[in-house]
Amino acid sequence: MLEEWKPARPGRGAGGGRRAKNGLTEEELRDRAAAVMKAAKEAGRTPSAREVAREIDVSPTKASRLLAALAESGK
Repeated sequence: MLEEWKPARPGRGAGGGRRAKNGLTEEELRDRAAAVMKAAKEAGRTPSAREVAREIDVSPTKASRLLAALAESGK
């Protein structure tokens, strides 16, 4: 049974591969986080992961991972 479970749940951790509870894909979440960061930079601020999490309706941990992915990709 474990062999069937692994491919259906790619990614790290217990929730690996699952969509966020708001139903958005990783790409959509990344785009929203980028939009929040862009708006904050235009306002002269650097939002925390908690602020981004509140804006896009994800956990602070997920938001920090999204911000790290954005920083890595250079967006």
